[in-house]
Amino acid sequence: MKAALEAWGAGSNLFHQGVAKETNDPDVVAAPMSRPGVVLKRPAGSNGRFAEHSDLPSDLGFGREGKAAGRTSH
Repeated sequence: MKAALEAWGAGSNLFHQGVAKETNDPDVVAAPMSRPGVVLKRPAGSNGRFAEHSDLPSDLGFGREGKAAGRTSH
C-alpha cells in the first residue's frame, strides 16, 4: 500500500479513507505486476482494462433523455 500511495503521489492514506482498496483478483493483480512502478489506470467505476493512460468511461449513467439514472424531474 505504501508503494502505491507513493507512486500515486497521494498526500494522505487513500486506503484508510476508502478511496483505494487492495485486491486479490488475479486478473487485476496481473496488470500492475507486469509493469512495476508504473501507475496503471482504468475508467472510473468500470471493469475496463488497465493502461498507463485511461480512456474516459463510455457510459456515465445517463439515459436517452440525458437525465442521470434514477433521477426524476419535478
